[in-house]
Amino acid sequence: MNTVNTRKRYPKAFKEEAVRLSYSSGKTVAQQANDLGIGENQLYAWRRAARDRDRGGQAFPGNGRARDVELAEWKRRALRAEQERDVLKKALHIFRPNGK
Repeated sequence: MNTVNTRKRYPKAFKEEAVRLSYSSGKTVAQQANDLGIGENQLYAWRRAARDRDRGGQAFPGNGRARDVELAEWKRRALRAEQERDVLKKALHIFRPNGK
């Protein structure tokens, strides 16, 4: 059996959005990483890189591939739609008589 170890590459926009969501979504880092389909340690590494960038370093050098950027945009939109749906479900449950 011939297996090739390949690292999955993510575009800069995906990493930046993942970091932003990890701080603003109200979910734990583990939950957010799972939602994005990445490892928890990877998300922590991206958060460190973004923090270092804010201190004058360079986070996520390179600009990725155009297809990867488009895929990241679709994933971001899907995640946002899921989050909005979850909020609406919670609101519906709160305002429904007798919680049914």
